[in-house]
Amino acid sequence: MPGSQSPARKYLIASDFHLQEVDRSPTGRLFYFDEDFARFLEHHAGERACTLIINGDFVEFHHIPVRPDPADELLQGVTLYPTDLKFFPGTEWQKSVWKLEVAVGGHPHLLEALGRFLMRGNNLYVVRGNHDLEFFWPQVQAHFRSMVVRHRPPDVSVETMTAVAADRIEFFPWFFVEPGVVYVEHGHQYDAYCSNAHNLYPVLPGNPNRLEMTISALSMRYFGSRINIIDPVAMENVNSIPRYIWRLIKTNPGQVFAMGLYYLEMAYRIIRKITHPVAAEEARVSAHEMEIREQVAKRFGIDARTLTQLDALRQPPVIRDTHRSIRCTLIDLVATGLVVTAVAAVVGAHVPTPLGWLAAGGVVLLIVLLMLIGYKRLSRMNDHRNLREVARDLCKLFGVRYVVLGHSHDPDAVRLDERRGTAYFNVGTWVPKLEGGQFLYVEIAGQGRDPARLMRWDRARSAPIEVEWAEYHKGRLGRRPADQRRRARPTRKRARRG
Repeated sequence: MPGSQSPARKYLIASDFHLQEVDRSPTGRLFYFDEDFARFLEHHAGERACTLIINGDFVEFHHIPVRPDPADELLQGVTLYPTDLKFFPGTEWQKSVWKLEVAVGGHPHLLEALGRFLMRGNNLYVVRGNHDLEFFWPQVQAHFRSMVVRHRPPDVSVETMTAVAADRIEFFPWFFVEPGVVYVEHGHQYDAYCSNAHNLYPVLPGNPNRLEMTISALSMRYFGSRINIIDPVAMENVNSIPRYIWRLIKTNPGQVFAMGLYYLEMAYRIIRKITHPVAAEEARVSAHEMEIREQVAKRFGIDARTLTQLDALRQPPVIRDTHRSIRCTLIDLVATGLVVTAVAAVVGAHVPTPLGWLAAGGVVLLIVLLMLIGYKRLSRMNDHRNLREVARDLCKLFGVRYVVLGHSHDPDAVRLDERRGTAYFNVGTWVPKLEGGQFLYVEIAGQGRDPARLMRWDRARSAPIEVEWAEYHKGRLGRRPADQRRRARPTRKRARRG
C-alpha cells in the first residue's frame, strides 16, 4: 500500500523559478526573489538533512534579452548566426552555457544561499523541464556547479565548495522517485506543445550539436521574447493565451502592427522547422536515448516495462506533425481570411453596389467565424486539465503515495484515493504575480499519518505557512482538450474525471 514507507530524508519540492537576467531585461525584476529564497533555505537548512527538488524550469533559457558579444570568453570559437543575434543564441552547448551565465549571473544572493544550504549537509536535485531543456548538456550542468562555487560563502574554500557541489547537486533528465513515497516530474511531456520526441536525448536528428525545440519554445523564441519587451508582465501573469493576446492589444494598441509582423515571422520560421527526420537519423537518437533510459532504470531500480508504460503517457509533440503545427499557429485561418478578403475586394470593385455590400457583409461574418475558431484553438493550448488524470496513472504505476508536478503555473491539490491515502500536488510557480507571489512548495518530512504538507513561504513574515488544500483545489474538471485525448492510456481504463 502506498505510504507504508517513510522518506529517507526530508524533501522540499518547488517548481518553475524561470530565473532570468535581471539588470537589462524589462521582465527581470519579476524573476528576482533571491532574498525570499535565501530566507526559505536558511529556515530549512538548520533542521534535519533535507533535499530541495526544483521540479523543472529552474532557469529560463527561452528569453535572453542580451545581445551576444562574439568577443565574450564563453563564446570563443562559436559561430553566431544571424538568428542568434536577432533573437538570442541557439541550443548548441557553448551557447547554452553563455545563456546560463547571463540568466543566473545576476542572482549572486541566490547562488550563495544555495552554497550555504549545500554546505550544511543538504542536497539540491534539479529535474529538467521544457524551459531548461538545455540542462541536457553536461557542460551546462558543470557550469551551473561552477557558478555555485564562484558565489560560495566567503568562509568556504574553492576546493571544499567544488567537492560539495559535485557531490550534492544532481540533475535528473526525466523524474525523481522515492519508492513508496513520492514521484516528482515537471509535466511538460503531457503537453503536446511542449513535449519532446526524445526527452532523454533531445538532440535534433541529423544535427547532434543542437536540441530539437518544441513548438512552444519556437513560439517563445520568435514571438514571446520580443513581446516581453513591449509588455514585460504579460507572459507570466496571464495564464490564458486569448487573455494574453487581448491584454497585449488593449494595453499596447500602438504596437499591434508590429505584433502582427512578429506573428508572421514566427509562423514562417516554425513551419520551416517542422521535424520529419530521416529514419536512420531517428534510429541513432533512439539508440542514445535507450542508453540513458537504462541509466535511469538502474538509478531508481525500475524495470523496463514500467518506463515503457510511463513513456506511453506522454503527448506526441506537435512540431512533428505538419497539420497540427499549422493549426496551432493559426496559419490556415489567417491565410483563409486574407484570401477571402482579397477576393471580396476584387468583387466589390467590379460588381454593382448591392452585390459589393453583400460581399463585404459575408467577409465580416467569415472573419468573425475565423476569430471564434482561433479563440477556441488558443484556449486549448494552455489547458493542463489532463495533469490530474496523469497523476492518477503515475500514482498507480509507481506505487507511490504522492505525485508532484509543475509546468502549468496553476497550483492544484487533491486527494486521489482517500482509502489509499494518495494525493496529487501541483506547486505552481515561484514567479511573483506583480507585487505578490504564490511561493508554494510541498514538504515531505516522514512524520505522522500524512507526511506531506502543502506550504507557502510568506515573504512578509519570512516564515512558512501550511495552507489548506481546498484553497488551491481546482474542483471538478471537465474533459481534456481534443489534442490531449489522442492517445489511449495503457495503464488502466479511463475513469470519469472528478
